[in-house]
Amino acid sequence: MNKLTPQIKAQFSLDAKFQEYLDMVGLNPENAAPNQIQEMKRAFIAGIGMVQVLTRDSLTEYDDDTGVEILQYLMDQVTQFWIKEAERQN
Repeated sequence: MNKLTPQIKAQFSLDAKFQEYLDMVGLNPENAAPNQIQEMKRAFIAGIGMVQVLTRDSLTEYDDDTGVEILQYLMDQVTQFWIKEAERQN
């Protein structure tokens, strides 16, 4: 039985999350180079897929506390990437 309500599906819609990402980085698809949005979406979805594989295949071998620390470590790496990107832009 599918327990995903329309609200849950909307909350976890990868299309919606990709649009949020475009907004976050300030990229208007109408101003993008040909194929830029398509290639960005491919990379975006691939990244999400890799995180899912990582959590499904690797994270489950650890206890809950270690798993939470691993998730935080992943988030910290993402944060540091964006901090460096922002500094590089300036």
